Amino acid sequence: MSYLDQLHRLADGTADRVVAIVASWQDGDLTEEEATALIVAVIEAGHAQATVLADAGLAADLTVTTGTLVAPVALVAASQAVRLRKAATTLLAAVEDTPDPQARARRLGRSEPLTRAAEARGEAIAAQPDVTGWVRQLNPDACQLCVWWSRDGRGWPADHPMPTHPGCTCTQQPITRKESA
Repeated sequence: MSYLDQLHRLADGTADRVVAIVASWQDGDLTEEEATALIVAVIEAGHAQATVLADAGLAADLTVTTGTLVAPVALVAASQAVRLRKAATTLLAAVEDTPDPQARARRLGRSEPLTRAAEARGEAIAAQPDVTGWVRQLNPDACQLCVWWSRDGRGWPADHPMPTHPGCTCTQQPITRKESA
């Protein structure tokens, strides 16, 4: 299973759990405070998994590219509980006025691990000594904005952050010293 397959599976699983929490809250099985805390916990767990996945996925890619074993840099996801609490509170407050509350809950649950994975991959690229830069690897259904951001395959310095949008599944393809030589 590829890095992107695993990332999609993680994002979908996180989204499914957020949708289930919102449904339980709507059914009266959870208080608003319980639902908020559970949404934050599920997304924080998704962030942690996305961080490890991005770091290990990059190490695997570099191992294949360089032909030598490359270890992950051991990234750790910082807690974003305050921001996520606000997002969960906003989500629950808007459920009654949202035409498709399940889709809204799914969007939050899916986009959070995708965004964290992109951030973590960028952090790992910047920390890997044999990486000199990166190129945006578009997903098969890339939007117009992502195509524009790719700049026809332009290479960027390793420490330059890749712009993303919620739900973006584009990744940074590393450029190694071996490839640039």
